[in-house]
Amino acid sequence: MRLAAASLALISALNIVGQLPVQFDGPTNQWFVADTYPQGGLDDPFFIRTTTLRYFFGGDSLMGGDSWGKVFSQGTTEPPTPPDLRGLVRQEGNVVLFMDEQNVVDTLYDFRLQVGDSMRYVSYVYDTYLPVVGVDSIFILDAYHKVIRFGEYVLTLEDLLSDTWIEGIGSVHGPLAPRLPNTLGFNYGFPDSTRTTCFLQDEQVVWNHSGYPDCIVNIILGVSEPVSAPALTLHPNPGSTFQLTGLGQRPALLSLLDVQGRAVHEGLLVTEHSMVDIPGLHAGTYLVQLQFSDGRREVLRWTKE
Repeated sequence: MRLAAASLALISALNIVGQLPVQFDGPTNQWFVADTYPQGGLDDPFFIRTTTLRYFFGGDSLMGGDSWGKVFSQGTTEPPTPPDLRGLVRQEGNVVLFMDEQNVVDTLYDFRLQVGDSMRYVSYVYDTYLPVVGVDSIFILDAYHKVIRFGEYVLTLEDLLSDTWIEGIGSVHGPLAPRLPNTLGFNYGFPDSTRTTCFLQDEQVVWNHSGYPDCIVNIILGVSEPVSAPALTLHPNPGSTFQLTGLGQRPALLSLLDVQGRAVHEGLLVTEHSMVDIPGLHAGTYLVQLQFSDGRREVLRWTKE
């Protein structure tokens, strides 16, 4: 949905519905987005690194007589990195526009989408439309906000693209994800590459991702980290149940995630040779995520027959 500048007048003419308590262009809005990716080294070849960016508005810019909000991102590690201007946004009714550094205007969000509609996602490796497969709602600040769920686009045997929007907040992968689709996606070897951990308005958390205990998650491999234990394995794979080996004396909390990154089972304590049997689990591919007491996390892929 690429929009030329001449299309802005049409967007401005859209009917504006009643204001929800959470609006994407709120000047005090902040998004915290965790980025998870493999970062193994000699000390720990299976290490998965997570760092968190804070997205926020930093003033306005006047373009063609219209006011556009400047969106910045900034690292949350110490010392903090300098803010990075990521683009300009402008909201008209239920449509949010994005202007990049070349002054090209795209639709960032169209919260009017319904089942059967689609949204274009473009990167250097794909150009595709994700269909809307479901629309439901979530209660935020005493009002219902739409939740728009998109279908999947398979990139490779290991990777796929998917997205979910929350009205007023944006993508669960970050506020600019639809126009920065390299931050989207899912790899079977580890959870979603990016996740919005929480959304703040007036310095107050009004929405948070259930899978993250804090807004800021920075897990970075240090040179003092001990050498990892032998590689974990699970078998049979595929199977109806599985056993874990390689844990040694390290008990871990096990969570099971589906291919969209949603937790379908959480909080099972497992030890070496544990037999894992989760009744009622549908056949399909899952991620077995193990959280250890020292903060480490390892993820394995398993197929339920």
